[in-house]
Amino acid sequence: MVRQLWKKKALEKGFDPVLVQAYGEELSDAIDKGYTISEDFTTEDQRKIHSLKKNVWQFSTAKTYAQLRQMSDALVKPDGTMRTFEEFRIQTTIITGEQLRHLKTEYQTAVAGAQMASKWEEIQRMKEAYPLLEFIAVEDEHTTALCRSLDGVIRPVDDSFWMQFYPPNHYNCRSTVKQHRKGEITPDDKILKPSIPDIFKVNLGERGLAFPEDHAYFEGVPAEIIKEARQFFPYAMQFDILDVTDRLKGIVRQHFMTDAEASDYSRVLDYATQQARSKKIIVDIMPTLDPQGHAAQREIIFPDARHGKSADLRIDKLLWEEEGIKTHSRRAIKGAIEAGANQANRVVINIPVDMVLDFELAKVARDKFKDYRDLLTIVFKQGDMEYRFDRKK
Repeated sequence: MVRQLWKKKALEKGFDPVLVQAYGEELSDAIDKGYTISEDFTTEDQRKIHSLKKNVWQFSTAKTYAQLRQMSDALVKPDGTMRTFEEFRIQTTIITGEQLRHLKTEYQTAVAGAQMASKWEEIQRMKEAYPLLEFIAVEDEHTTALCRSLDGVIRPVDDSFWMQFYPPNHYNCRSTVKQHRKGEITPDDKILKPSIPDIFKVNLGERGLAFPEDHAYFEGVPAEIIKEARQFFPYAMQFDILDVTDRLKGIVRQHFMTDAEASDYSRVLDYATQQARSKKIIVDIMPTLDPQGHAAQREIIFPDARHGKSADLRIDKLLWEEEGIKTHSRRAIKGAIEAGANQANRVVINIPVDMVLDFELAKVARDKFKDYRDLLTIVFKQGDMEYRFDRKK
């Protein structure tokens, strides 16, 4: 990469996939290390972990962008002349070394952020029984005056105080909080509110962030850079969680390249939501990825798909194709099954609620299992009713 950048004398694009993945995997590991999942694991924990990991992958893209900008600037000496390759290599080594040193601090920040996000979810679950929260500073020679001034402060869980002073409050912050059933609330005029760095003046745990949006790395990064880099993120990080299910009722995720304007989108979304709620599972709404333009991305998103095919849904890790019918006829249903079977091994056919079924769906399914040897399951959905047929082994 260094030689290529020196030869072109310019930054070709704002990120390097290899660097993004290296930083992203490291910081994602920090989230796994810091987030403690309790025995009463809920979808709220999944949502928070997803938010934290998405944040660190975006941060990794921004970090890479900043690093490559530094390298690009290093092509030119202070006097305006171009550096030789050896001079440039030395400069990039210095820049890379600085970034790696920063990464150690960023890793600990991500661990702390994940720990406090996990704790915040537990606090919310227990706040009816334990409505008070106490700020706890680690008292030793490394304790900052910032955190020492807040040590022992007790405020209600839902008090606005925690929207600004919930730890972490600075880099390498080791402070925590303790929940209480009873206690003496610290009067607001008795709290010595310190000045904390701007990027920590939010409750990162409540928002599900390890690094806030106004972190220096995020400044000046074009939105299209973050979006373009996202195609190299891991599978789950290419999806956004939709707010369509209740707490503990499953999760619907949508790929960032899903066409929400497509004619069948509302049907697909409705079925995804119904499946997630009824079965308490994760359902993914998939994108259409052209094999020519998105070969590398397909390896991440569709490793188990047929060559060049893009199924509509991934229901509990299995690919499904959804099809509707335009005319009320047996022939239309057969055509929909054929269209679906060309995309995935499992198909769901949406039948209008006012269509009279004067024929056996079981026979239609049997016929299509004969026609399509790879077809495993056919589901006919009509309103709230579902008729499922699986290939006999």
